[in-house]
Amino acid sequence: MFMQSTKTKITAFLIIFLSIIVSFIFWENIHLKPSNNIIENFKGTIYIENNYSHWNETLRYIIFISFPSILYLLYLKISNNFYLPFSHKFLNSNKSLKKKSNLSLFFIILFLFFLNTLFFKIPSHSLDTLHEGMWLTAGQNFFYYDSFWKNSFITVGWAHEFLTPILSNILFSELSIGGTRFIFVFYQLLNQILLLILAYQLSYYQKFNLDIKNFIFLIFVFVILFLTNFYSPVFSYREIPLILFIISIWNVLNNNRIFINLVFIGLLSSISIYWGLDRGAFLNFALIFFCLFLLYNGEFKNFITTAISIFFGWIFFYIIFGHEEFLNFIKNSIWIYTNIEYIYGIIHPTPFGQGENSSRAGKNLILILLISFLTIFYSLSRNKKFSNNNKIILIVLFIISVISYKTALGRSDGPHLKGAMGWCYFSLTFICLINFSIFLKKNNAKKDNFKYLYLIAVSVIFIFISKIILFDGKVFNEKKLVLISHFNKNDSFYYYENNKLDYKNLKTILRNEKCINNMSYDAALPFILSKPTCNKFYFPYSMGGKEIQREYIGLLKNSNSDKIIIKKNDVYINNSPGKLMKIVFEYLEKNYIIYREVGDYLILQRNI
Repeated sequence: MFMQSTKTKITAFLIIFLSIIVSFIFWENIHLKPSNNIIENFKGTIYIENNYSHWNETLRYIIFISFPSILYLLYLKISNNFYLPFSHKFLNSNKSLKKKSNLSLFFIILFLFFLNTLFFKIPSHSLDTLHEGMWLTAGQNFFYYDSFWKNSFITVGWAHEFLTPILSNILFSELSIGGTRFIFVFYQLLNQILLLILAYQLSYYQKFNLDIKNFIFLIFVFVILFLTNFYSPVFSYREIPLILFIISIWNVLNNNRIFINLVFIGLLSSISIYWGLDRGAFLNFALIFFCLFLLYNGEFKNFITTAISIFFGWIFFYIIFGHEEFLNFIKNSIWIYTNIEYIYGIIHPTPFGQGENSSRAGKNLILILLISFLTIFYSLSRNKKFSNNNKIILIVLFIISVISYKTALGRSDGPHLKGAMGWCYFSLTFICLINFSIFLKKNNAKKDNFKYLYLIAVSVIFIFISKIILFDGKVFNEKKLVLISHFNKNDSFYYYENNKLDYKNLKTILRNEKCINNMSYDAALPFILSKPTCNKFYFPYSMGGKEIQREYIGLLKNSNSDKIIIKKNDVYINNSPGKLMKIVFEYLEKNYIIYREVGDYLILQRNI
């Protein structure tokens, strides 16, 4: 734990041990029940079947992290070791570091990342009609109706569902499965580049000699490669707004174009929400702390600059999208924020319990708790190892690490538990590297020693990239640049062979329909059939509750098509449309008859 005294080490150990005990005692004993309204609206979901409120996850998590952290803070206070790394007029009095950097090293690494991308094998698996339907059908609706939220009720965010098909259409002159998959590769490359820029800034705005800075950067590069690996990433492209946010804050702390960066930070309030509802919420939560930091330090001018930028950012999007679209965006977003967990929710495992993923969940929480202790020790104690700038950015990283775990609380399956830990790994890397650099500086490491460190770091990076290209990308098997050859494949290449005939028959039967009513989890069906949806509810997996079901029934009554597609035995994990939307299916049973049966699909027709 890098503590200063034996007493501190013992205290820290006891607090960590106590936190584990507390987690076992309180975790499952916190069991709030959902309201009667929620029970009525979301029957059949995991939370409701277990009489479980989604607030349990948040409350359990807060207690698990905050209780031992507060005890440690109290210890620092009692021992007169508590210290805030802030002073009034901090930004104006802080002198920027004379930055000795190595741009040539940065561009060499950047070239390796581009090379890695060039040999990346874009997934050629069969179409995931549920998830890929989110953006394929939203794009289809946009190109037909020339509108966003008015005609598509989206789940993730504007960039995910709309920007992706728009970019695909711009680059390839069509909306296609392969094109959208390429766009996600581009997003991830952009994610990698921005993380490299962040690592570069964190490495070279330090009070170390150039050799140590180079070493910090190279280790950061390896960590970024590991976290953003195309084939099994921890950091996804959805983190891009948060990366930009941290880069801008670091620039402000180092007096680097303060006004421009403050304006950009303010604009990120709205940009991040449009990019993705979840990360947008995380960023705005962290933005509140940043504004409080400015006020605490008497930076009223900078606070006003940020606040005005936030206001005009939202006004800009209101003007761009227009009044009606903006109202639909607000309504859509509020519903997702307040209800989606009751549809998607998977109860978070008890740490180190008996349930599935409980071991991973326990390790995650212990790591977050470790980051909490390290952040408190290096940022909120009188420890002088870290500069003020490092202390503040470490607090920012900690805040983002803690709130980002919300993605794993809301849906606690393996991928979400893994993906929620990216910022924790990044924070831990930053703490370890700064400490190791201080050690090297204190011990006056010789220049020759750095040659060996460079050789080891560069070799590891080269081996890792080679492994990705040769084994994950299977270059020897393909014998060609798979990224380029990927674009020779048309959409039918991605269809399951057993479904091709069904799609062809559906297209023939529904050829005279102006639009498609789809109530199956195959959300990509309207795209496959080359038709827009008749109403905005194209993704049944995000639907639920009496309000939306009644709205959907009203839209069916006024639909341009008297037909609707459902699917026999339609289940995804634990949910099914019939289970989630009983009101809609009761209406269909009374007012529709079976028109045609195509494979697993049933085409219903309104009983006039």
